[in-house]
Amino acid sequence: MRSNAIRRFGSYFVDEIILGIFYLPFLFSFLRKVFQFTVENTLPFENDFLFFQWDYIEFMKLSFLISLVTRVLYFVILPLLWNGKTIGRKICGIRVEKLGDSNLSFGTLFAREVIFKELWWTFTFGLGALIDFLMVALREDRQTIRDILMNTKVIEDYDF
Repeated sequence: MRSNAIRRFGSYFVDEIILGIFYLPFLFSFLRKVFQFTVENTLPFENDFLFFQWDYIEFMKLSFLISLVTRVLYFVILPLLWNGKTIGRKICGIRVEKLGDSNLSFGTLFAREVIFKELWWTFTFGLGALIDFLMVALREDRQTIRDILMNTKVIEDYDF
């Protein structure tokens, strides 16, 4: 039986909370640096401000890299090893599987989870997530655009 929209987006919500907890140390280290800069330099000189801006740019590049690697590990590698499940999917009792007889592959999961979900949702400012939710809620086969393109489906699987 194919999974409904509440289970699918509930699992994504749980997964994002788990990833958010992982990102907290990076956020706190950045905020500590910002606070330290403003306290030590109440009237910053131009050079100090430029160094801070450079640190900010370096931090953003590092954050993007950490986020990408973490998302690939969590949304691609973990489902490969765990039969199409993440922790959120396991809690909600669903999993991703390939239509037909073939197994999930790294390329399929990478395109489905990183390109067609993360980038699609980000570049549409959340409108892509709403479209995906409506497609799952209103379509009889409960498939999103990424499911159709990658030939996958999300099914209920209560194997705890």
